[in-house]
Amino acid sequence: MPPESLKAVSDPRTLGSLIDALVEHGDRRAVLALQEEGFKSWSYGDLAEHARRLAHGLTRFGVGHGDYVMLFAPSQPEWVVACLAIVGAGAVATPVDVQLGDEALARLLNHSGAEFIFTTVDQTKRLEHLEAMVKPKPILLDVGREDPRSWRHLLASRD
Repeated sequence: MPPESLKAVSDPRTLGSLIDALVEHGDRRAVLALQEEGFKSWSYGDLAEHARRLAHGLTRFGVGHGDYVMLFAPSQPEWVVACLAIVGAGAVATPVDVQLGDEALARLLNHSGAEFIFTTVDQTKRLEHLEAMVKPKPILLDVGREDPRSWRHLLASRD
């Protein structure tokens, strides 16, 4: 019999049920990100709440089952939320390494079928200069609530 800490991992679950499974761990720390001004810490409950609300927001925004949504940003807590939310909305999360060269990135954008891309301000500037025919709508992970491109604008109410 696996130790209790591995029980949730060994239970057969779908990716879509992963968000619900996070809630079971409540206030325990799930994500810790070191930053210049200290650190950012999110509990499993916070992570689940943000992911669930963002998944609903993505659905309202037009992301549907089987749609491809890119993740093109350095590792950060918001990246985790975006990935979980994409899966929770029934879409396909497509992570792209930020170190990918411009030519390969343009080719990927043209052939990905992605209409939306979670990214950062710096990467958006890079995307604007690419010679890509397809440019997914950016959803920014590193801007405040006041910016209409922020992922926080997609957070649906708790209903």
